[in-house]
Amino acid sequence: MDFKQKPAIFRTPGPLQIVKDVQINDIIANMLLAKINPIFAGANKTSGLVNFDCNKMAVPVVGGKPEDADIAGTISLTDVRMQTGLLAAILTATGSTGDVIMLHPTPFTVNGGFVRYSNMEFDIGRMPIYFSGIVPVDPNRKLRISAWLCR
Repeated sequence: MDFKQKPAIFRTPGPLQIVKDVQINDIIANMLLAKINPIFAGANKTSGLVNFDCNKMAVPVVGGKPEDADIAGTISLTDVRMQTGLLAAILTATGSTGDVIMLHPTPFTVNGGFVRYSNMEFDIGRMPIYFSGIVPVDPNRKLRISAWLCR
């Protein structure tokens, strides 16, 4: 990383496994995972494991804006449990309260100030819920997300 360059940008040299089986908690769910999918907003009593591989990552560190990030990667979650938040409300509505949640490996991108994914599959117990969305990096911008259940 060249700190003389403005903005200073952290870049990965190529494809890289960034996170492997890292324990998640309420802070990670609310501050990071909620930026990918708002179902994690308001998460409480969260546990589970996260994995993140990136094909490319360029993130401004000094002198840039979060909206300047350019990331292409894949995220997955295993053994997730939550008690509150939007996901917990979905669990209650589907009668799946208390089930372990898994997020299948999901490719996503961050560019132009938006996180995008087209087929994010959560398994709640044995019931899959699919999401697609465009989530703004700036919380003051509108988001577009859709979900559908399969029984």
